Amino acid sequence: MARPRKNVRDSLQKARESALQSVGVYNHPSSPFRTGAYVVLMVIAWTSLFHAIFFKRQTKPFYRLKNSNRFVRQDGDIKWWDLSECIAQYYGGADGPERKNLEFFARLRNKIEHRLMPELDPMIFGECQALLLNFDRLLAAEFGSKNALSESLYFSLQFAAAQPMIPRGTPSAGWPDVSAFVQAFRSSLSAAVHQSNTYSWQVYLLPRIGNHRSSADIAVEWIKYDPDNAQEMERYEQVAALIKTKHVAVYNLNGFKPSQVCTMVETAIGKKFSPSYHHAIAWRRLKVRPESNATDPSVCQEQYCVYDRVHRDYVYTQDWVDLLIGRLSQTAGYEEMFPR
Repeated sequence: MARPRKNVRDSLQKARESALQSVGVYNHPSSPFRTGAYVVLMVIAWTSLFHAIFFKRQTKPFYRLKNSNRFVRQDGDIKWWDLSECIAQYYGGADGPERKNLEFFARLRNKIEHRLMPELDPMIFGECQALLLNFDRLLAAEFGSKNALSESLYFSLQFAAAQPMIPRGTPSAGWPDVSAFVQAFRSSLSAAVHQSNTYSWQVYLLPRIGNHRSSADIAVEWIKYDPDNAQEMERYEQVAALIKTKHVAVYNLNGFKPSQVCTMVETAIGKKFSPSYHHAIAWRRLKVRPESNATDPSVCQEQYCVYDRVHRDYVYTQDWVDLLIGRLSQTAGYEEMFPR
């Protein structure tokens, strides 16, 4: 097999090293900029991997001047395709969960690159893990298993029996905006994409009990989820049967304030949506809650809204956010709701 050209080798090396550095930063126990550094480095890794793929296909990943074969230059250098352009060029019209995962991080990077935001760590762990696994799969598919990262990585040691780490204290600057963006992006996905492990990698972790020597030889064992493999699915169901979910009542756990609703809707539809005007019109027209001076303020459509007697205000649900995004995404729906 012919040796890859230098531009392919250089881009491939940069992709692998950036990905490995991102994992090192993320797994470092004292890293306060865990997710931010990981995302920035993985964006570089993915962009470089795409560049290597395009060079291998003899496509130059450079921006061209309009109606010209000449390349765009920035500060004297040719301007390379960024991640968003690479995604568009590589996937074309395909719109699967892997692409959605990448689009999520391409947009998120711009929001968190210059912010210290530890609150984000537990919120998007699944998307972060999928980003890495998808990278390694594409890397192996395009350049062979010898270039894959899987042999260089292993499970990081964790306080597995402890509860997930939830940052305390004053929220980071910009956290409401970033949190709303994540919620809005997830709300825009289909159920199939959102539940796919190539968009967000989600697993159960259970202690393994070794009751004889052979079962204690290895601490971690993967049981592949494959509905077409009866034997694997039987083992999977046996493990799943051990999982008992304990529900602890937490009031307003998944509720949103009007300002949070508006941020998520505005981000998703790309149009102005303010609490005092647009949101007020929407809940009145769709009759999800009574007026502020109502005799009984608790008479709400509970699917969309709940009255909080302690704080004397209203909390809105994810279904309400989804309903608004669905109705207002199209220009006709927006203009019908808010006629000029």
